[in-house]
Amino acid sequence: MKEKWNQMWLGFVPGIIVPLITFYLIYLSLAENQSIMEYYDRLASTHVLTKFLSLTVVPNLLLFFIFIWLDFLKTARGVLGATMFYAFVIVILMVV
Repeated sequence: MKEKWNQMWLGFVPGIIVPLITFYLIYLSLAENQSIMEYYDRLASTHVLTKFLSLTVVPNLLLFFIFIWLDFLKTARGVLGATMFYAFVIVILMVV
């Protein structure tokens, strides 16, 4: 049964989704009558977008440690892969 849940894609998918949900929750709590695109543009224009996106990946740390604690090492590796994907995207945004 454990092998069924210990797969890389089962960590990669939540590792991609959790930062998006985090971004959306922060948007809901901080945006004042702005659309999500206006909020994104405001972050980009004030040069804090990459810092903000870096912070949305922090909940992946909790997800990673939960999978380590449950001894789902392949699943934890998937979360790490998703986090590295976000790091790559953030570096690309910093250069552009």
